[in-house]
Amino acid sequence: MSQNRSRLYFLKKPFATTSGGELAVTLSSSPGSLNLDRSGAGSQSVVSLGLSVAPSSMMSVALTSSDASVSVSPSTVTFGPGLALSFNVVFSGSTFGPSMVTVTATPSDPGVSPKSVNVTRTALTLPVQTNVAMWLTADGGVLKRGGGFAALLDDPVQGWQDLSTNGQNLSQATLSAQPLFKPTGLNGLPGVMFDGVDDLLTGVDGALPLGTSARTVVLVVKWNQFVSSYGGLSWGANSSNFTFGLVKWSGTSPNAGVQGWGTDYQSSYAIQAGTAFLWVITLSGGVLNQRINRSNVMFNTSAVLNTVSANFRMGAETNTSGFQALTVSELLVYNRLLSGSEITQLETYASRWGV
Repeated sequence: MSQNRSRLYFLKKPFATTSGGELAVTLSSSPGSLNLDRSGAGSQSVVSLGLSVAPSSMMSVALTSSDASVSVSPSTVTFGPGLALSFNVVFSGSTFGPSMVTVTATPSDPGVSPKSVNVTRTALTLPVQTNVAMWLTADGGVLKRGGGFAALLDDPVQGWQDLSTNGQNLSQATLSAQPLFKPTGLNGLPGVMFDGVDDLLTGVDGALPLGTSARTVVLVVKWNQFVSSYGGLSWGANSSNFTFGLVKWSGTSPNAGVQGWGTDYQSSYAIQAGTAFLWVITLSGGVLNQRINRSNVMFNTSAVLNTVSANFRMGAETNTSGFQALTVSELLVYNRLLSGSEITQLETYASRWGV
């Protein structure tokens, strides 16, 4: 007679590991892409980085950004038995740098594939966009020595791209004369700092307003210390009334002024070392106006200015004397007289610099 025997079967529970035949540990991110607003500094987005199942041993994941202008916190997360399966990771982006950045999470376990998250930044936009002759902003287009966008503290600046359609780019090939990039130069936002000794950026001025033609110029600048000479930025030739410059008046207690080289126009605004200010100049029909920090500091002044095409210089006089210790964050030049409401829009736009 046959005898039935009980048989006990054990179901082997798979456990999390990356070895063959067992459950694979996979890394995921949600969302897979993010957007950072470029209208202000320190904008943030959050991604959840997680594993499908817990690993059988400790595993770290390093997070790196393709551009230093987007920071990742924490830069390393650790997964393991008894630990959480997901972590929130914060991406913080300043307004400068390229619009697209890739953040890559790379696990220490070679059996777990890396995960990439695409971070886009909204395009920089101006509230007044018609007849822009030149647009330089430290938010974007500052090129470091060796190529690529400047992002780190004291990156030497070999060029500054004009973001208008005119290609009025600035450059400096001489290493000792390159200014430095300051990621938090003004109000936590970037600036390009000139040392007042030999730093200078130069370019052409063919697309800028010349002769007696109407113009509007907007500048966000800070003099860090004073050199006893004129200087700042200008275009044209160093001949009587043939240049157009935004300069510090000569001396150690200077006022802001417009330079013609032969005839100059000193405003009532006394520049303070270490204090940034917003400077708006209009010239139309031989009438010059200057506004600083939203107040008129020169109004309806007759001006004899006849700018010729020669060159553009930032950081010194138009004849490369009088080097200036200043930090520039934004320059806008328009080939026309802007209306009062348009100037107000630009003054509101410039408030992000803390001016």
